[in-house]
Amino acid sequence: AEVPGLVENSVPGVPVFTLMNHIRVGEFEKHIPHMQRINHTILQQMILIALQSFKQRAVSGVPNADPSTGEPIDYDSIFTSDPGSLWIMPAAAKVWESGQADINPIITSVSKDVERLAIAAQAPLYALSSDAAQQAAASAELMREGQIFKAEDLQKRLTPRFAAAVSHMLKVSGDEERADRSQMRIVWAPTRRSSLLERAQAGQLATAAGTPPQTVAEKFYAMSPAETQQMLSDRADHAL
Repeated sequence: AEVPGLVENSVPGVPVFTLMNHIRVGEFEKHIPHMQRINHTILQQMILIALQSFKQRAVSGVPNADPSTGEPIDYDSIFTSDPGSLWIMPAAAKVWESGQADINPIITSVSKDVERLAIAAQAPLYALSSDAAQQAAASAELMREGQIFKAEDLQKRLTPRFAAAVSHMLKVSGDEERADRSQMRIVWAPTRRSSLLERAQAGQLATAAGTPPQTVAEKFYAMSPAETQQMLSDRADHAL
């Protein structure tokens, strides 16, 4: 019996096209040990803060046994820590209490580890740390370069897989002519996001140098093929 919604695979090959990263791992998979170290340090910070709620106390200058009877004195029942307790001690008794441990070195080490993670992953630091929000423009531009290189690398790796998937779909639909992968072109958006002013200035310089309008629209104005054709049509109408 036929199952509604299912289409038989009429072309050879399994229609599964994996989009694989470099060395077949996820984007952050190779950085998992580093992230685990950061999480472990943060866990120790939380434990340290929680345990400091129970301060260590000591009493000196008091006898261990009752001088009159010689029986050991149970100081645990005397020195209770509840809010309503009242301690009565000899004048010579001294009480010592532990202080708060400094967790600033732990916080600093976590911040440094996050910076190292951003460097290793070529990720913008402002995406991982709010302290980097006020960084210099030149520094932000350098960080963005790493992102651009990663995006361009992914585009090169994924383009053949996208083309194979589209080719298979066209073959299944019976469009053998357009299913030729050698005639396909995968169009990606520009990896570098330029402002409108930057695009306009670059387009003017390219036009003055004699670059064809279609190339200027695609390379400098970041138009899609459909937008480029519409621009050419509008230009012809305007000239008319």
